[in-house]
Amino acid sequence: FGGSVDIDDAWRRFSSDKPALHAAAKPSQPSLSRRRYAHWGIAVTVAAATILLFFTLRPQTSIDAEAERLHLVTKRHGVTREVEQPAKLLREITVADVEMNELTAPAGGTLSAVLPDGTVVTLNANSRLRYPTTFSNTRREVSVVGEVYFDVTHDAAHPFVIRTSNVTARVLGTQLNVRCYDTKDVHVTLVKGKVEVGTEYGTVTISPNQDVSISETGMTVADVNPKDFTSWRDGIMYFDRATMRTILQQLAGWYDASIVCKDDEMLDRYYHFMFDTRSTLKDAVKLLEGTSDCTIRLDEQNKTIILDGE
Repeated sequence: FGGSVDIDDAWRRFSSDKPALHAAAKPSQPSLSRRRYAHWGIAVTVAAATILLFFTLRPQTSIDAEAERLHLVTKRHGVTREVEQPAKLLREITVADVEMNELTAPAGGTLSAVLPDGTVVTLNANSRLRYPTTFSNTRREVSVVGEVYFDVTHDAAHPFVIRTSNVTARVLGTQLNVRCYDTKDVHVTLVKGKVEVGTEYGTVTISPNQDVSISETGMTVADVNPKDFTSWRDGIMYFDRATMRTILQQLAGWYDASIVCKDDEMLDRYYHFMFDTRSTLKDAVKLLEGTSDCTIRLDEQNKTIILDGE
Protein backbone atom coordinates (compact mmCIF):
# COMPACT_ATOMS: atom_id res chain seq x y z
CA PHE A 1 0.00 0.00 0.00
CA GLY A 2 2.72 2.41 -0.97
CA GLY A 3 2.17 5.93 -2.23
CA SER A 4 -0.04 8.78 -1.11
CA VAL A 5 -3.76 8.19 -0.68
CA ASP A 6 -6.33 10.85 -1.58
CA ILE A 7 -8.68 10.45 1.37
CA ASP A 8 -11.32 12.82 -0.02
CA ASP A 9 -11.51 10.91 -3.30
CA ALA A 10 -11.46 7.55 -1.51
CA TRP A 11 -14.17 8.74 0.82
CA ARG A 12 -16.42 9.82 -2.07
CA ARG A 13 -15.98 6.48 -3.83
CA PHE A 14 -16.44 4.51 -0.62
CA SER A 15 -19.58 6.35 0.49
CA SER A 16 -21.22 6.84 -2.94
CA ASP A 17 -23.42 3.76 -2.46
CA LYS A 18 -23.96 4.27 1.26
CA PRO A 19 -27.08 5.87 2.76
CA ALA A 20 -26.50 9.28 4.28
CA LEU A 21 -25.18 9.18 7.81
CA HIS A 22 -27.26 10.78 10.50
CA ALA A 23 -25.79 13.99 11.88
CA ALA A 24 -25.46 14.12 15.64
CA ALA A 25 -27.72 16.61 17.37
CA LYS A 26 -25.95 19.33 19.29
CA PRO A 27 -25.62 18.16 22.89
CA SER A 28 -27.10 20.32 25.55
CA GLN A 29 -25.27 21.68 28.56
CA PRO A 30 -25.18 19.28 31.52
CA SER A 31 -26.52 20.75 34.71
CA LEU A 32 -24.11 21.54 37.50
CA SER A 33 -24.23 19.98 40.94
CA ARG A 34 -26.32 21.73 43.54
CA ARG A 35 -25.29 21.40 47.16
CA ARG A 36 -27.42 22.11 50.13
CA TYR A 37 -25.66 23.58 53.08
CA ALA A 38 -27.38 23.29 56.45
CA HIS A 39 -26.94 25.91 59.11
CA TRP A 40 -25.85 24.42 62.41
CA GLY A 41 -26.79 26.11 65.66
CA ILE A 42 -24.69 26.00 68.78
CA ALA A 43 -24.65 22.50 70.23
CA VAL A 44 -26.44 22.42 73.58
CA THR A 45 -26.44 18.69 74.24
CA VAL A 46 -23.87 15.91 74.03
CA ALA A 47 -25.91 14.18 71.31
CA ALA A 48 -26.00 17.31 69.16
CA ALA A 49 -22.27 17.80 69.59
CA THR A 50 -21.61 14.21 68.50
CA ILE A 51 -23.69 14.63 65.34
CA LEU A 52 -21.94 17.91 64.54
CA LEU A 53 -18.52 16.29 64.91
CA PHE A 54 -19.54 13.42 62.57
CA PHE A 55 -20.66 15.71 59.79
CA THR A 56 -17.65 17.98 60.23
CA LEU A 57 -15.19 15.15 59.67
CA ARG A 58 -17.17 13.34 56.96
CA PRO A 59 -15.99 14.07 53.35
CA GLN A 60 -18.52 15.95 51.24
CA THR A 61 -19.42 13.14 48.81
CA SER A 62 -23.19 13.49 48.63
CA ILE A 63 -24.52 14.60 45.25
CA ASP A 64 -27.96 15.80 44.29
CA ALA A 65 -28.76 12.92 41.91
CA GLU A 66 -31.33 14.88 39.93
CA ALA A 67 -28.98 17.83 39.43
CA GLU A 68 -26.22 15.47 38.26
CA ARG A 69 -28.21 14.25 35.24
CA LEU A 70 -26.42 14.80 31.97
CA HIS A 71 -28.04 15.53 28.63
CA LEU A 72 -26.09 13.31 26.27
CA VAL A 73 -26.20 12.52 22.58
CA THR A 74 -25.51 8.91 21.66
CA LYS A 75 -24.95 7.45 18.22
CA ARG A 76 -25.15 3.68 17.82
CA HIS A 77 -24.98 1.88 14.48
CA GLY A 78 -25.70 5.12 12.60
CA VAL A 79 -28.77 6.09 14.64
CA THR A 80 -28.61 9.24 16.74
CA ARG A 81 -30.73 9.88 19.81
CA GLU A 82 -30.64 12.28 22.73
CA VAL A 83 -30.94 10.75 26.17
CA GLU A 84 -30.81 11.90 29.75
CA GLN A 85 -28.93 9.70 32.16
CA PRO A 86 -27.04 10.11 35.42
CA ALA A 87 -23.34 10.77 35.19
CA LYS A 88 -21.27 7.87 36.46
CA LEU A 89 -19.71 9.30 39.60
CA LEU A 90 -16.42 7.77 40.70
CA ARG A 91 -16.95 8.76 44.34
CA GLU A 92 -13.26 9.52 44.63
CA ILE A 93 -12.09 12.48 46.72
CA THR A 94 -8.85 14.18 45.75
CA VAL A 95 -6.65 16.20 48.06
CA ALA A 96 -8.68 19.26 47.15
CA ASP A 97 -11.95 17.37 47.75
CA VAL A 98 -12.90 17.66 44.09
CA GLU A 99 -15.55 15.23 42.95
CA MET A 100 -14.76 13.42 39.70
CA ASN A 101 -17.23 12.30 37.05
CA GLU A 102 -16.73 9.69 34.35
CA LEU A 103 -18.33 9.41 30.93
CA THR A 104 -18.18 6.04 29.16
CA ALA A 105 -19.10 5.35 25.53
CA PRO A 106 -20.56 1.88 24.86
CA ALA A 107 -19.28 -0.63 22.34
CA GLY A 108 -20.79 -0.01 18.93
CA GLY A 109 -21.59 3.63 19.61
CA THR A 110 -20.31 7.12 20.34
CA LEU A 111 -21.31 9.58 23.04
CA SER A 112 -21.24 13.39 23.09
CA ALA A 113 -21.59 15.75 26.04
CA VAL A 114 -20.81 19.29 27.15
CA LEU A 115 -18.38 19.79 30.05
CA PRO A 116 -18.93 22.44 32.75
CA ASP A 117 -16.84 25.02 30.84
CA GLY A 118 -18.76 24.55 27.59
CA THR A 119 -16.20 22.26 25.95
CA VAL A 120 -17.90 19.68 23.71
CA VAL A 121 -16.50 16.14 23.80
CA THR A 122 -17.31 13.13 21.62
CA LEU A 123 -16.19 9.71 22.84
CA ASN A 124 -15.53 6.82 20.48
CA ALA A 125 -16.66 3.30 21.37
CA ASN A 126 -15.25 1.84 24.60
CA SER A 127 -13.67 5.14 25.63
CA ARG A 128 -13.71 6.89 29.00
CA LEU A 129 -13.34 10.53 30.02
CA ARG A 130 -12.83 11.69 33.61
CA TYR A 131 -13.44 15.30 34.57
CA PRO A 132 -14.13 17.27 37.76
CA THR A 133 -17.62 18.51 38.57
CA THR A 134 -16.08 21.99 38.80
CA PHE A 135 -12.83 23.06 37.16
CA SER A 136 -10.20 24.74 39.33
CA ASN A 137 -9.37 28.45 39.34
CA THR A 138 -6.07 27.83 37.53
CA ARG A 139 -6.73 25.26 34.80
CA ARG A 140 -9.15 22.74 33.34
CA GLU A 141 -7.90 19.16 33.43
CA VAL A 142 -9.39 15.87 32.16
CA SER A 143 -8.07 12.34 31.57
CA VAL A 144 -8.75 10.02 28.65
CA VAL A 145 -8.68 6.29 27.97
CA GLY A 146 -9.58 5.34 24.39
CA GLU A 147 -10.43 8.01 21.82
CA VAL A 148 -12.05 11.42 22.32
CA TYR A 149 -12.62 14.40 20.04
CA PHE A 150 -12.45 17.80 21.80
CA ASP A 151 -13.92 21.15 20.80
CA VAL A 152 -12.38 23.19 23.61
CA THR A 153 -13.92 26.46 24.79
CA HIS A 154 -11.32 29.24 24.58
CA ASP A 155 -10.19 30.58 27.95
CA ALA A 156 -6.64 31.97 27.94
CA ALA A 157 -6.62 32.34 31.72
CA HIS A 158 -7.45 28.66 32.27
CA PRO A 159 -5.52 26.28 29.96
CA PHE A 160 -7.23 23.01 29.09
CA VAL A 161 -5.07 19.97 29.91
CA ILE A 162 -5.73 16.48 28.52
CA ARG A 163 -3.91 13.56 30.12
CA THR A 164 -3.45 9.96 29.00
CA SER A 165 -1.22 7.32 30.55
CA ASN A 166 1.85 8.70 28.76
CA VAL A 167 0.89 12.02 27.13
CA THR A 168 -0.12 15.49 28.31
CA ALA A 169 -1.71 17.90 25.81
CA ARG A 170 -2.05 21.54 26.85
CA VAL A 171 -4.44 23.77 24.86
CA LEU A 172 -6.18 27.15 25.12
CA GLY A 173 -9.02 26.77 22.64
CA THR A 174 -8.92 24.28 19.83
CA GLN A 175 -10.28 21.19 18.10
CA LEU A 176 -8.26 18.01 18.33
CA ASN A 177 -8.51 14.25 18.44
CA VAL A 178 -6.76 12.13 21.09
CA ARG A 179 -6.40 8.37 20.57
CA CYS A 180 -4.80 6.24 23.27
CA TYR A 181 -6.30 2.77 23.32
CA ASP A 182 -2.76 1.39 23.56
CA THR A 183 0.39 3.06 24.87
CA LYS A 184 2.24 1.60 21.86
CA ASP A 185 0.15 3.67 19.46
CA VAL A 186 -0.93 7.08 20.78
CA HIS A 187 -1.94 9.98 18.51
CA VAL A 188 -2.76 13.64 19.15
CA THR A 189 -4.16 15.14 15.94
CA LEU A 190 -4.83 18.87 15.64
CA VAL A 191 -7.72 20.18 13.55
CA LYS A 192 -7.77 23.82 14.67
CA GLY A 193 -5.77 26.01 17.07
CA LYS A 194 -2.47 25.13 18.73
CA VAL A 195 -1.50 22.33 21.11
CA GLU A 196 1.58 21.64 23.19
CA VAL A 197 2.18 17.89 23.56
CA GLY A 198 4.46 16.60 26.28
CA THR A 199 5.82 13.06 26.59
CA GLU A 200 8.79 11.30 28.14
CA TYR A 201 10.63 12.03 24.89
CA GLY A 202 10.17 15.79 25.16
CA THR A 203 7.67 18.53 24.33
CA VAL A 204 6.50 19.72 20.93
CA THR A 205 3.97 22.31 19.72
CA ILE A 206 1.90 21.33 16.68
CA SER A 207 -0.20 23.32 14.21
CA PRO A 208 -3.45 22.42 12.40
CA ASN A 209 -3.22 19.38 10.09
CA GLN A 210 -0.39 17.89 12.12
CA ASP A 211 -0.28 14.73 14.19
CA VAL A 212 1.99 13.63 17.03
CA SER A 213 2.40 9.87 17.28
CA ILE A 214 3.97 8.29 20.33
CA SER A 215 5.25 4.72 20.38
CA GLU A 216 7.71 2.67 22.41
CA THR A 217 10.58 4.05 20.36
CA GLY A 218 9.86 7.78 20.38
CA MET A 219 7.71 10.67 19.21
CA THR A 220 7.03 11.66 15.59
CA VAL A 221 5.37 14.78 14.16
CA ALA A 222 3.81 14.48 10.68
CA ASP A 223 1.61 16.53 8.36
CA VAL A 224 -1.70 14.68 7.96
CA ASN A 225 -5.26 14.97 6.74
CA PRO A 226 -7.24 15.18 10.01
CA LYS A 227 -10.06 13.16 8.42
CA ASP A 228 -7.78 10.14 8.66
CA PHE A 229 -8.16 10.36 12.44
CA THR A 230 -11.61 11.92 12.91
CA SER A 231 -13.78 10.09 10.34
CA TRP A 232 -15.10 7.79 13.09
CA ARG A 233 -17.38 10.67 14.12
CA ASP A 234 -19.16 10.25 10.77
CA GLY A 235 -19.43 6.46 10.95
CA ILE A 236 -16.32 5.67 8.90
CA MET A 237 -13.28 3.91 10.32
CA TYR A 238 -10.38 5.00 8.12
CA PHE A 239 -6.78 3.87 8.49
CA ASP A 240 -3.94 5.05 6.25
CA ARG A 241 -0.72 3.19 7.01
CA ALA A 242 -1.92 1.99 10.40
CA THR A 243 -0.58 -1.08 12.18
CA MET A 244 -2.66 -4.25 12.30
CA ARG A 245 -2.59 -3.79 16.06
CA THR A 246 -4.36 -0.43 15.80
CA ILE A 247 -6.91 -1.69 13.27
CA LEU A 248 -7.81 -4.75 15.35
CA GLN A 249 -8.05 -2.66 18.51
CA GLN A 250 -10.53 -0.34 16.81
CA LEU A 251 -12.58 -3.24 15.45
CA ALA A 252 -12.63 -5.00 18.80
CA GLY A 253 -13.54 -1.78 20.58
CA TRP A 254 -16.41 -0.96 18.24
CA TYR A 255 -17.91 -4.44 18.16
CA ASP A 256 -17.00 -5.40 21.75
CA ALA A 257 -14.99 -8.37 20.50
CA SER A 258 -11.85 -10.18 21.64
CA ILE A 259 -8.61 -10.67 19.67
CA VAL A 260 -6.39 -13.75 19.41
CA CYS A 261 -3.11 -13.45 17.49
CA LYS A 262 -0.80 -16.40 16.86
CA ASP A 263 2.09 -14.25 15.61
CA ASP A 264 2.75 -10.93 17.37
CA GLU A 265 5.06 -9.81 14.56
CA MET A 266 2.06 -9.40 12.25
CA LEU A 267 0.56 -6.83 14.60
CA ASP A 268 3.31 -4.35 13.73
CA ARG A 269 2.72 -4.45 9.95
CA TYR A 270 1.14 -1.43 8.26
CA TYR A 271 -2.04 -1.44 6.18
CA HIS A 272 -4.61 0.82 4.52
CA PHE A 273 -8.15 -0.04 5.62
CA MET A 274 -11.61 1.54 5.61
CA PHE A 275 -15.03 0.27 6.72
CA ASP A 276 -18.50 1.54 7.59
CA THR A 277 -19.31 1.17 11.29
CA ARG A 278 -22.85 0.12 10.38
CA SER A 279 -21.43 -3.05 8.81
CA THR A 280 -21.51 -6.32 10.72
CA LEU A 281 -18.38 -7.57 12.47
CA LYS A 282 -18.33 -10.52 10.08
CA ASP A 283 -18.29 -8.21 7.05
CA ALA A 284 -15.59 -6.01 8.59
CA VAL A 285 -13.31 -8.97 9.33
CA LYS A 286 -13.83 -10.36 5.81
CA LEU A 287 -12.95 -6.97 4.32
CA LEU A 288 -9.83 -6.70 6.49
CA GLU A 289 -8.62 -10.13 5.42
CA GLY A 290 -9.09 -9.17 1.77
CA THR A 291 -7.23 -5.91 2.32
CA SER A 292 -4.26 -7.42 4.15
CA ASP A 293 -1.88 -10.32 3.48
CA CYS A 294 -3.00 -12.11 6.65
CA THR A 295 -5.40 -14.95 7.35
CA ILE A 296 -8.09 -13.49 9.61
CA ARG A 297 -11.25 -15.26 10.72
CA LEU A 298 -14.08 -14.69 13.14
CA ASP A 299 -15.28 -17.06 15.84
CA GLU A 300 -18.85 -15.80 15.88
CA GLN A 301 -19.92 -17.90 18.84
CA ASN A 302 -17.26 -16.40 21.11
CA LYS A 303 -17.14 -13.06 19.24
CA THR A 304 -13.39 -13.39 18.77
CA ILE A 305 -11.23 -12.10 15.89
CA ILE A 306 -8.46 -14.61 15.17
CA LEU A 307 -5.30 -13.61 13.33
CA ASP A 308 -3.85 -16.93 12.14
CA GLY A 309 -0.93 -15.84 10.00
CA GLU A 310 -0.02 -15.45 6.36
